[in-house]
Amino acid sequence: MLTWNSIDTFDLNSDLIESVRSRVESRHYSDAISAGFKFLSNTLREKGNSEGDGASLVGQVLGGQAPAIRLNLLQTTSEKDEQKGIEQLVRGLYIGIRNPRSHENFDDDEDFCIRIIVLIDTVLGFLNRNVSDFDIEEFVCRIYDPHFVSTTEYAEALVAPVPATEALTVFQQAFSRRQEGNGSEIKYVFHALYQKMTEANIAEVMSEISSALKNETETSDIAEIFRLFRKDMWQLLDEDVRMRMENLIISACQKGRYNAFGGLQAGGIGSWGNRYGKYFSQRKDLADILIRKLSNDWYTQNYVGKYYLRSLPVIIRGKTKREEAANALTYALLINKANILRNQFKKVCSNYPERWKESLRISIQEESDSDTDYSEEILELLQ
Repeated sequence: MLTWNSIDTFDLNSDLIESVRSRVESRHYSDAISAGFKFLSNTLREKGNSEGDGASLVGQVLGGQAPAIRLNLLQTTSEKDEQKGIEQLVRGLYIGIRNPRSHENFDDDEDFCIRIIVLIDTVLGFLNRNVSDFDIEEFVCRIYDPHFVSTTEYAEALVAPVPATEALTVFQQAFSRRQEGNGSEIKYVFHALYQKMTEANIAEVMSEISSALKNETETSDIAEIFRLFRKDMWQLLDEDVRMRMENLIISACQKGRYNAFGGLQAGGIGSWGNRYGKYFSQRKDLADILIRKLSNDWYTQNYVGKYYLRSLPVIIRGKTKREEAANALTYALLINKANILRNQFKKVCSNYPERWKESLRISIQEESDSDTDYSEEILELLQ
């Protein structure tokens, strides 16, 4: 029979022993088993950079083709079998031992308690192995390989072997070398890396990006950085940096002009409001500028047509502003006939929210005599 008095002879994980000691010594053996599993769960979460609990947590961090916690190099059949077998063993411990004690009262004895603690320690031994074959520097070089394939599929395949625990470090090294690559291409890898990160990791990522943007003045460099984070991460920028970037984008948008024959004339960085504008604290200022641009000339109207048509409904909000925008759009489409705006509008207007469609239908019907054919075409798309 195993007893607590002989526990020192097992050379078990000292932190595990401390987590269960008081419960075992007070003879609350079922509670001690639960405490041991709690320690194991925290270890799985920390090492796997994951959330969750129980068997699902085990699957998240030990399962799959590229597990967050690798127990070996996963190169031979035996190594892959070991990984899969330990995953199944740990799942079984949660399902067969921990879960029943979470739902019902058990009267476990000292011998059984010690045996389960030894099993948990055995699992910890696997989790604490040092599997350090992943070469971060070599991986980052592959991001800046001249033959890099700029697709989501390639990026996800490339990132798959990156241990979740190394994702933040990979980002930091890759981000420091960002000027070696084209942001439009390497963005796919960065976005794939974010899928392996915890919320705490993402916060660190945005802190580093904020530092890079804090004093940046070159709009081309700012645009390259913008490409490297998801649009829903905008609000995680440091507040002073976020407000500075919003002001920069809004100011550039105000100056934005697009020539149907010569291309962009001004306001390149201003186009990023299309991606991030709905998150702006100064969103109303951007909305007012877009309405004014639609009410101006071909160049400003085509700028909106080129960069902002899809995002108008999420930037311009409220009945009054929506109706102003509908009237301005109608003017640009039917009366001023801004060519790029007209072509792009036909592609996106059917996806507008119903309230926008209703406002546009009313406005276009009132001015339909200005361009009967185009009006009929648009009204049909807005049904």
